[in-house]
Amino acid sequence: MARHSIPHLIQRSNGYWYVSFEQERTSLETKDRKTANKRFKEWLNRRAQNDQVDSDPTIGVILTVYDEQHVQTKVKDKERSQNAIAMLRDFFEDMPISSVDRKVLQKWIARRKAGTTGTKNIGSNASINRELTALRSACNFMHKRVEPIQHRIPGWILPDIAGVFLDTPPS
Repeated sequence: MARHSIPHLIQRSNGYWYVSFEQERTSLETKDRKTANKRFKEWLNRRAQNDQVDSDPTIGVILTVYDEQHVQTKVKDKERSQNAIAMLRDFFEDMPISSVDRKVLQKWIARRKAGTTGTKNIGSNASINRELTALRSACNFMHKRVEPIQHRIPGWILPDIAGVFLDTPPS
């Protein structure tokens, strides 16, 4: 079946009308063109409601999308990236991105260094920096590269993570 990025109506040889979109076909359960058009509009409205992403998504949503669309498909060391994401989830999961500022990041760093968040292990500066890099990457991904494009978040909402990285001893 051909891949279509725009939903459209097709009538199959059995006479029934279907919505064809990407690699899926959904029956509209009618042979009547007028009824099919009406049901197609309803299908589009339901899909539009499902596709809406909050303009201020939670960090948990951002990490999930980043993992599904980037880590799983493009990152070579998936396990390391997923471990960093797991460390972030415990603290940031339900927090809207607009709430993340330096004060919140410093609070997370303090908890991470004390071993009171994530896996409850004390985080080294290098581990914490890697996790902050994952958070920054996920936010930037949601701003610049997430698909569909309607899900992209505005740049002004991104947290300033650059100033909170920790010094690491030279290797």
